[in-house]
Amino acid sequence: IFKKILSSKYAEEIKALLEYVSQGKELEYYTMGGTSFIFKAGDQVIKLGDKFDFEVPYHPRLMMPYFRQKYDTGVSLEVFNFANVGSAAGITDEQLLEIYKELETAGIFWGDGKVENLGILLKDNNLPDFIASKEFNVFGFLKDSRFPTTEHKVLPAGSIVVIDLDFIYAQEDPNRKTGAPSRIIRRYWKEQDRKKEKNRNMSNKYKEREYNE
Repeated sequence: IFKKILSSKYAEEIKALLEYVSQGKELEYYTMGGTSFIFKAGDQVIKLGDKFDFEVPYHPRLMMPYFRQKYDTGVSLEVFNFANVGSAAGITDEQLLEIYKELETAGIFWGDGKVENLGILLKDNNLPDFIASKEFNVFGFLKDSRFPTTEHKVLPAGSIVVIDLDFIYAQEDPNRKTGAPSRIIRRYWKEQDRKKEKNRNMSNKYKEREYNE
């Protein structure tokens, strides 16, 4: 990741962004994801990654980025407000499954559903002040009428949101990928597969009976 940044024509731009967010102070290493490094800068976190995919369908349950950009080198830079994260913040598997189903109902597949990717907002989930328009596809949200970005619903501080925008796709996206979802999500997938198989079998039996009659 850092080699790509240093050799990129966007190196100065990325440097300027990092200096602006950190207010010239040294960044504090926070944690590391599967394809990213995460640093803390005051009340914000900076995520430097090497992403598979970038565009995501909009949903108010997603934390709104302060800044989000993917460069043609493959490196991405994301800035989010800090949140209380995961099980340490008291978020449970049951709440995880509830949010997963909420996204699913909206037509969204979350391939990396786990408690560690959820956070409790310390501030309202507002758009940054410098975004003048309600249309914020600039942050990498899909331009898709099924997931309109024109009516942003601001979840208040204390709400649970998805803080990692990796592995989030429209349900029917043929290129969707999965990360390392929690056991409760994998179990839910298996239950859904069993129900679909049962419905298929019942439908086939019904068609066969109609044919015989």
